[in-house]
Amino acid sequence: MRVRADSTEELARARAAVAEWREQHPEGTGEELVAALGGQFHPDHGPVLRGMLFAADRRLTQLSPRPRLRQTVRPIREDMSRPPA
Repeated sequence: MRVRADSTEELARARAAVAEWREQHPEGTGEELVAALGGQFHPDHGPVLRGMLFAADRRLTQLSPRPRLRQTVRPIREDMSRPPA
């Protein structure tokens, strides 16, 4: 099955279903997604659904702020000849 043959409504429905599934199953795999949602779509849609899951996960990681690393390096003293106070 070619994705281009699908209607935009069908693809939008698949994207919405994948996004909802990901919210409910944050640790779920692509295989679990296809097992859960595959019956709602064309039998050849497994790779399409997994691709949508990958895109949804990528979008989520780009939107979430990166954790800030605590600065562990001491600032350089200007006068290295004297011991720190």
